[in-house]
Amino acid sequence: MINRVELEGFTIFRNNVIDFIGPGLNIVIGKNSTGKSLLFKLLYSVIYVLHRKGELNKEELRGEMAKKIKNVFMVDKIGRLTTRIQGNKRTKVTIKFSHGEIVFEFSTRHEKSVDITKLEVDRLQDAIFIPPKEVVSMLSRGFVSLYEDYQIMSEVYYDLAKRLEKPLPKGKKEGNIADLLKVLQESDLEQLDRIYVKDKEFYTYVAGVGNLESKLLAEGYRKLLMLIYLIKNKEIKRGAYLFWDEPEVNLNPSLIKVIIKIMFLLSRKFKMQLFVATHDYFVIKYSDLIAKQNKYPLKFFSLYLNNENKLQVENAKELYDLKHNAIIEEFEEVYNLDAQIIMDHVNKGRV
Repeated sequence: MINRVELEGFTIFRNNVIDFIGPGLNIVIGKNSTGKSLLFKLLYSVIYVLHRKGELNKEELRGEMAKKIKNVFMVDKIGRLTTRIQGNKRTKVTIKFSHGEIVFEFSTRHEKSVDITKLEVDRLQDAIFIPPKEVVSMLSRGFVSLYEDYQIMSEVYYDLAKRLEKPLPKGKKEGNIADLLKVLQESDLEQLDRIYVKDKEFYTYVAGVGNLESKLLAEGYRKLLMLIYLIKNKEIKRGAYLFWDEPEVNLNPSLIKVIIKIMFLLSRKFKMQLFVATHDYFVIKYSDLIAKQNKYPLKFFSLYLNNENKLQVENAKELYDLKHNAIIEEFEEVYNLDAQIIMDHVNKGRV
């Protein structure tokens, strides 16, 4: 599990320390351009490479780390990720795990490698990154081969597509997987458990309709189907890391609740460490309520800019203990505006 991240001179992170919980759910909020996706992409890239640690010597590891970060961020050279302020030319990243630590650096002149100054960590479990846009509808249109010829978007999409190409195993479902899928039954979404793939096209059975291509499902259902498939084909493993950037995109609040329940169950039954970046009130509120109801481990993080335009990180185990909460602030503004309009109507005798 990731215990602590220290970032110096990395994009918007000038000098920040973040302490995560795990196994459990870590929710990161903040206005646009406060570094939520940047943080997740960096951590994902590092874990992705360290998962292969036994296959690579230190020199190969330096090159693979730079290559992965470059492809995930879609930059020409890794040095482009160094904070661009006068006098700063170097980035230092420290990630402390439950057992071990990695420290590496790179400068504005680095292109094909990083300088690993400390590497005392065992091979890690794998990491999965789920981006805002769903991927299942792209697979039958040759997305994987297209990406391999032309890097058309961040490599997180390619990585996810490759995982979704893995077929389902035969035999009886494992107990933990069966328990997770009960959440679908409780939410009248059993059809998303009836997944199969033919010619790289995802199908699911819908009562009264029959077998339906995933493209004909609403995008919100496709995102949930994607999560279920990754659980069933065992790409989501015990002790793994899951990063999900804006799960709320194209999701009805009722589906958000289902996804939150599944993620908490993954943290408990699979001992996973999960990271969510969100702008959505329902995500943070459902998470807070479900965690309290079931005593699930949960931690909130707020990224914000101070009066000097420097990034700050605040954390709390209780939602309303955050002093800087851009989501709640906007929600309260809408609520207050609604109340003011009602009062104006009352004062004018319209109600």
